Amino acid sequence: MVSIVPTLRAWTCLHWFGASCRRSRPVLTWIGLGLVSLALNGTGLSAPNPTDGAPGFEQEIRPILESNCGSCHSSQSHRSGLVVETVDSLLKGGALDGPAVIAGNSKASPLMLRLRGEREPAMPLGGNSLSEEEVDLIARWIDGMAVTEEAGGKQEDRPGWPWIELKEPVVPQVKRQAWVANPIDAFILARLEEKGLRPAPLASRRALLRRLYFGLIGLPPTPEDMDRFLEDASPEAYSRAIERLLADSRYGERWGRHWLDLVRYADTRGGGLEYPRAHMWRYRDYVIRAFNQDRPYDRFIKEQIAGDAFRAYGDEGKIGASFLTLGVRVERSAAEGRRDVLIDVVDTTGETFLGVTLGCARCHDHKYDPIPTRDYYRLEAFFAPLTFSAKDLKFTQYEAPLQQPDWWKRKSEAWDRVLSERKKAAEEFRAGLKKREAPHYTLMSPQDLKDWVVPDLKRMPWAKGDFYTREEKDRLALITRQTARFANPSSPDYYKAMAYLTSDAPLRRTVATYILKGGNLKLRGEEVKPGFLSAVTGHSEPANLDGLGLSRASGSTISARAW
Repeated sequence: MVSIVPTLRAWTCLHWFGASCRRSRPVLTWIGLGLVSLALNGTGLSAPNPTDGAPGFEQEIRPILESNCGSCHSSQSHRSGLVVETVDSLLKGGALDGPAVIAGNSKASPLMLRLRGEREPAMPLGGNSLSEEEVDLIARWIDGMAVTEEAGGKQEDRPGWPWIELKEPVVPQVKRQAWVANPIDAFILARLEEKGLRPAPLASRRALLRRLYFGLIGLPPTPEDMDRFLEDASPEAYSRAIERLLADSRYGERWGRHWLDLVRYADTRGGGLEYPRAHMWRYRDYVIRAFNQDRPYDRFIKEQIAGDAFRAYGDEGKIGASFLTLGVRVERSAAEGRRDVLIDVVDTTGETFLGVTLGCARCHDHKYDPIPTRDYYRLEAFFAPLTFSAKDLKFTQYEAPLQQPDWWKRKSEAWDRVLSERKKAAEEFRAGLKKREAPHYTLMSPQDLKDWVVPDLKRMPWAKGDFYTREEKDRLALITRQTARFANPSSPDYYKAMAYLTSDAPLRRTVATYILKGGNLKLRGEEVKPGFLSAVTGHSEPANLDGLGLSRASGSTISARAW
């Protein structure tokens, strides 16, 4: 069992360095195999060697069968009644051979007999035979299938790798042990030796340092940094260079960008109105701090899913929960807009923290993962009472306003002056244009003398733009953008101590979640309660909140999400 909680620097190391990483943390291999379980419960489980398990049907077997057999045995054609698109259809088989596969026995399975040419006619009929590797892969999948004890000996497919219990991987034995600097190297070298390949030659020290700099901070080393590294002949020179760059604030800026891409970060709300999110920079800086502080990954998750439920995390946790307020907001009705918010939060949570596309299950049972539609809406129920808005929140000790108060004050005052000067210049410019246009206004139709005192009855006989030079038109367009209500980045709120905070709606106990047929808001079905993925828990019961120390009458779904 692995007891170490992975940190964000370990994630960086695994993501980018691979065999070049010399930070021999035993948890690195586990991260790549166990993020799903960590995201669900924040605890370390052991991970299996992926080569030990049977192949998965959806990812490995189905593509082979559909490309080679689908023209005759799809749900549209299904010659002889055989369909190769699902495990159930293969177990059912066709009129010619009955069940096409026999779980746990590839040698007796009619599908394998025909693919190997041991039964006539050999398959694929009239096409190219499958390669030995493909045939062997299908055979291993059949041998790895489990047989239930139900009447009739019904067979079932083994779930894919994200849904099975994790075990400690066995580090493979390799011939070139001297090349292995950490367990990750052994896995890479084992695959190379399996294919009869040799590792690439070692990079020069100059190339190695450049890769290190570009990988960790996105910038090349200075000549002084390069000279210092080349002159350092000690075995620890490379490790010291890594530690120095990990301690560089630019490391968080470089690697925080990858996380911000995952969570769909933007400084504006998107859509046609494109309002600025004047305080979202605080979440951006929060992510950068998390990487620079090497924050434990389980805490990083909790802060973003339900940061305000953990008092120990303080205001930092509240800023982290701004993750839930991101996403594009399209101009729609209130009910449809609310649906967009919930869909975005659930889908992004699944893709970012679980590594699965939950969105498919919103309209129908997932075709590739064991996620029924019911599970989608059970997860959505956690977020159903969620509300968010910009509220006052004092700056923390880790943020720029308190880290560099003089600099922040200068920036804030300078921005206020810019907005004030823009407003004054715009008023003077428009007043000048209006004064120049005034003599050209005329009464457009004969009226009584009293009508001359009504300015609205006077018009210009031609377009105003005919009076403007090209420079004046461009300046007027710029002023219009800088003073517009929509899509205007010139917000006066950038430097205010506010943040986008989340909370439960006051009526959280009466907010109901329904299964929507085809994802249609108007087609409500069964009401569901908050619950976790049945593929993980093994059941579809509502989440048990007893461990949170909350009564069901007063329990908060934000706290449940923290669970």
